[in-house]
Amino acid sequence: MNSGILPTRATWMLDVVALAMIAVTLVLLFSVYLARFKQAYRGHRTVQLVLAVALLIVIVLFEIDMRFISDWRAQASKSIYYASGWVDRWLWIHLSFAVPTLFLWAALVVMALRSMGANFENLTHRRFHHRLGWVGTWFMLMTAVTGWIFYWVSFVA
Repeated sequence: MNSGILPTRATWMLDVVALAMIAVTLVLLFSVYLARFKQAYRGHRTVQLVLAVALLIVIVLFEIDMRFISDWRAQASKSIYYASGWVDRWLWIHLSFAVPTLFLWAALVVMALRSMGANFENLTHRRFHHRLGWVGTWFMLMTAVTGWIFYWVSFVA
């Protein structure tokens, strides 16, 4: 029985997160484009803050659903990969990116808000933010990719 919005065994919330990560990835790449190629730092900051708040809300709702409402394992146990342990392996691989990404993004946002200033004049922090921002971008992309693989292995196959 499908309780989600996609034709899979996933719950509604898992479907929403899987689809939302497509939007998050595109918005993230647009935000990087604004900073890197257009030097539109205010636009980059605005997009990143909106994205960070939206992700925080979705993560909290997602965790509440996974821990207290949904029985995702019951649906994942129907996967051809469940008995072999690949569902759990992909979950751990995904979490190895998702958890550090949460802390990395939080650090990036807090440090940027404290250090950049209204005119983005702190060049020392800007260079550090640029380097750490690329790490955060790659971690977010890997969070999305491993999340989609986990979703497919657990609820599609």
